[in-house]
Amino acid sequence: GQNNQGKNAAEKFLINWAAQNITSGNLKNVRICTENTVLNINGQERIVDIEFRRHYDEKNKYSASYFNFKDRTEEIKLLQIEHYRATHDSLTELLNKEAFFSEVAKHLAKDPKTPKYFICTDIINFKFVNDVFGKEMGDKILKFEAKLLETAGNKFIKTGRIGGDIFGILINKEDFIEAEAERYAESIQEFSRNLNYKMIMHVGIYEIENPHDSVLTIFEKAKIAVESIK
Repeated sequence: GQNNQGKNAAEKFLINWAAQNITSGNLKNVRICTENTVLNINGQERIVDIEFRRHYDEKNKYSASYFNFKDRTEEIKLLQIEHYRATHDSLTELLNKEAFFSEVAKHLAKDPKTPKYFICTDIINFKFVNDVFGKEMGDKILKFEAKLLETAGNKFIKTGRIGGDIFGILINKEDFIEAEAERYAESIQEFSRNLNYKMIMHVGIYEIENPHDSVLTIFEKAKIAVESIK
C-alpha cells in the first residue's frame, strides 16, 4: 500500500532525475550532486541531498553506479525555525527591528525610484497603560495593532515592530490613503474603550527623500514627525 506508493514515487523521481542530470555528456563525470531536492514520499515532503556516483576500478574501467540520499528535512526545518525566531518579534510575530530595517534597506536598494513613505506609529503614554492595566493588557493591545497591520494585506511593502509600542511601515506613496491611516488610529482608541481610558496613537509619515540614506536615519525622521504632533 503506502510503502509501495512511496517506493514507486522514489523510483519515478530517480528516472526523471537521471534523465535531467545524467546526460550523455555528464556520464563521463564521476560524481553529480543536487542539494535540497524535495521528494513527496507517502504524502510527506522530504528535503534530501542526492548524490550520483560512477565507480571505476583501478584500471579506470566502469564497474558500477549508485545513488546516495541524505535526508535533511529535520535539519532544514530547525534552521527555518531558528531563522524565524532571529528575525521576528516573539509577541507580535512581525519582523523585529533588525530584520525590518534590513528588509527596508534591501527594498529601497532594489527600487529606489518609486516614491515611498516610511510610517512610524506610537501610542502615547503606553507605559501608563502597562502600569495601570497590567502588562497582559499592554501585550493584547500590541498584538491587536499587529493584526491591524496584517489586515492591510499587500498594501504595505514591509511592516515591523521597532521596539516597545513603536511600529514601522514602508509603503508606496501612491498606495497611502490618509483616511485609512486615521481609521487605523481610531481602531486603537476603540479597542481601549472598555478600559475607560482614551488611548491615543500618533502616526508620523515621512516621505523618503533619499533612498540611499540609512534606514536608521529614515526612521529617525519619521520619529520626528510623530513627536511634532501636538
